[in-house]
Amino acid sequence: MACSCCGELEKKMFFEKQGYVITSLVVGAIAIVLSLFWESISKSVSWLTYLNPAWVPIVMCGIPLFYSAFYHLFKGKIKSALLITVAMIACITLEVLCWTGVVHVDEHSHNLLAAAEVAFLMMIGEFIENVTVGKTRKGIEALYSLAPDVALIDLGGQFVEFPVSFVKVGDIVRVMPHQKIPVDGIVAVGSTSVNQSAITGESLPIDKKVGDEVFAGTFNEHSLIDIKVTKPSDQTVVSKMIELVKHAEENKAPIARIADKWASRIVPMAIILSVLVFLFSKLIFPDTTWLDSLVRGVTILVVFCPCSLALATPTAISAGIGNAGSCGILIKSGQALETLSSVDTVVFDKTGTLTKGTISVDDVQTEMDEKQFLTYLGTAESTSEHPLATPLTQYCKEKVQLATPQDSRSLVGIGVWAKIDDKEIIVAKYSHFESDKFSDSVKLWHGQGKTVVGMSIDGVLVGVVALSDTIREGSATTIEQLHKLGINTVMLTGDAKDSALAIGDLCKIGETKWGLLPEDKVNDIKQMSQTNKVLMVGDGVNDAPALASANCSLAMGKMGSDAALEVADMVLFNDKVEKIPFLVKLSRKVLSTIKRNIAISMTINLVAVVLSFFGWLNPVFGAIVHNCSSVFVVLSSALLLLEKDKKGIDKK
Repeated sequence: MACSCCGELEKKMFFEKQGYVITSLVVGAIAIVLSLFWESISKSVSWLTYLNPAWVPIVMCGIPLFYSAFYHLFKGKIKSALLITVAMIACITLEVLCWTGVVHVDEHSHNLLAAAEVAFLMMIGEFIENVTVGKTRKGIEALYSLAPDVALIDLGGQFVEFPVSFVKVGDIVRVMPHQKIPVDGIVAVGSTSVNQSAITGESLPIDKKVGDEVFAGTFNEHSLIDIKVTKPSDQTVVSKMIELVKHAEENKAPIARIADKWASRIVPMAIILSVLVFLFSKLIFPDTTWLDSLVRGVTILVVFCPCSLALATPTAISAGIGNAGSCGILIKSGQALETLSSVDTVVFDKTGTLTKGTISVDDVQTEMDEKQFLTYLGTAESTSEHPLATPLTQYCKEKVQLATPQDSRSLVGIGVWAKIDDKEIIVAKYSHFESDKFSDSVKLWHGQGKTVVGMSIDGVLVGVVALSDTIREGSATTIEQLHKLGINTVMLTGDAKDSALAIGDLCKIGETKWGLLPEDKVNDIKQMSQTNKVLMVGDGVNDAPALASANCSLAMGKMGSDAALEVADMVLFNDKVEKIPFLVKLSRKVLSTIKRNIAISMTINLVAVVLSFFGWLNPVFGAIVHNCSSVFVVLSSALLLLEKDKKGIDKK
């Protein structure tokens, strides 16, 4: 990653460039309007002819085109800017010839207007595309901030704080309660629960004891633990994620403009045709003078300028992005929208994407009075720091009035013990209790990927509670609609098998893979991308490398991590996954609109070329026809703003 000073310099240069473009467009638009009336204004003061306002957009909008054209030409590449530059030079030359009296053309100041118009329109296309194309590297910065910068290292029985880079394999690192784990390693002393959703995507914290593996960037939920380091700081899972994101972004080629794809053919064709018209029009049309032939040749260059062709792609993409924005979807680049139109596989993360990422109580079974059961359960859990305590306590509070325990303590790695009404209450995972009670229900719940908690009174199991992540509304409908569009669906998750398969079955997902680390997801994405166009949908930091590796990516924005939001090509701010099928259909409509725009542009240009050849168009009217084709393209693209979600889902 670049140093902060370089990053600031790049940012400054970017905004300075955008500022120049915006200024040029505003000033240029005013100058072009004034130029329309300059012929009549300058008749009373002759020297004003040379101060035509059209010079302003010619200079401000034309110089960048001139530089781009000859910069690429010297590198052996022909870009569309070259033809526009040649046309501008031809119009200016014709204007100078009019000033000197060599050529006599009525309203000759419009020759400068023609040059100004083509330069101005090309900068509009450049501006629209620049606004919609580009990525930031803030996602990598967010990944860097995931793990702590310092660690408490054991130095002969005394723990001293050092930068994480000082940590070596085999060192013992202490992690205090409610702090992030700074290293990859195994638990050497103590036990706790670790929230590792940032790495694996698992919605539930995992109990860790001596010998269990932990990762840098995960969160120690409660007890103090000592960790034996197994990997140096530059080889942790988080470090690998950073490298994966950087590698994926660096290997994504920028979008190639359709106009530039055709430039190598259009530019030589236009210049040769212009020269041929100039040389042979007098032979073909005997009444034509050499000056008329020159005007016809210049007109060919003007009408052949691919301004409308250059606008065909960015205006359609801009309209598509605007429509998506009104639906709560931010699309960062035109490339993403174009790529999305050819997607045939959508890969989903589970937690926070197909599910809400919040734990809730699904079911309760007890052999005692349910209200009394919930009173004891909620009272005991209200004193616990375990991550499951919050949803359990909240659920019980909604049903009954909680009491105050006589005594309570946390059972590290197990659950909570409390004394209520002189009864000993233990709440823990079902597997802690050596009992066959409620086994049929528990087996069913486990098969559905749910977590089961039991409660005992004086050593006797009296009831069980099932908890699970909540499926997001619209997930199943989204999968169904994607299948109707001919798109395959896959779910990649770091969660356990039972939970993953249960969610996959409920959503009717095409294929489910579980127990995956971030690098596993990246490998699967890369493998799929070899034969398919892949859209990755995710929300967590652990999804960032996979999002960056896919052909295009969509992050859940409402609860998504900063890294996922910055790396992703698109962001779904309202978290409505049911918008994804509409987004795919919109992208396909954008692609068809681009093709229609190209057809309109090329047809009008070809007709204008024929009219110019016969002398029925001069540079002034050629510029007007040229502008009309650009207007048609813009109006064609604007129709995309009228596209609605046919399912009738509200936009916001």
